[in-house]
Amino acid sequence: MSSDQFTRTIIQEHLRAASDEMFVRLGRASKSPIIYEVLDYSCALISSNGELISEAQGVPGFTGVLPFAVRSILEKHGVAGMQIGDVYQAMQTGVLDAILTGHSALEGFKLGEVSKYYPDYTFGVSPLFLVMNQRSYDRLSAEHRAIIDRTSGERLSQVGAGVYDAEAVRQLANEIKAGRGEVNKLSDAERKKIEAAVAPVADKMIADREAAGIPARRILAAMKGGAS
Repeated sequence: MSSDQFTRTIIQEHLRAASDEMFVRLGRASKSPIIYEVLDYSCALISSNGELISEAQGVPGFTGVLPFAVRSILEKHGVAGMQIGDVYQAMQTGVLDAILTGHSALEGFKLGEVSKYYPDYTFGVSPLFLVMNQRSYDRLSAEHRAIIDRTSGERLSQVGAGVYDAEAVRQLANEIKAGRGEVNKLSDAERKKIEAAVAPVADKMIADREAAGIPARRILAAMKGGAS
């Protein structure tokens, strides 16, 4: 294959176009306004080594974690161990008994079509973070910086979390109303079983992020505090 600059640019643009097309198609197929109106998602092409190849103009925070998520899947299942639609099909056919995800995925990713039971278990809230390049912030006028400072921070995170979580509640209520599922009340013993099953995964994720300099324990404590 030629390695000249023109060929590399053409390949790069084709890969970016593929990511953009995935983004458009997912938005059109979704039933959730969080996806098709707010565009609260992202799409990207990831290599078999978990490297980011190209990305669509989605939520940067989602794009940033995609390589890490893919690497985790590769470590557990291998390159050929998981294909497109596997989660949906596995739930549909009974290969998977359950999945761990937010209720906003019921309509957003159509998982409500293949789910029946929903435990009344709250893992936390969905926080909203405002992330901005420091140089871009510094170039703003004092008036604009003051607006950002006044409207961001903890209050913005709480308001955003409330909107997102309210959408999740709405989607679950729609599934129950349509007769496609039911909520199961968990006993204290059952809640402890869930916590014991989730703990090793959560501990590893926290340790990995703490090692990378991210205050994961403090963030998780804030999320759990917001859910209480």
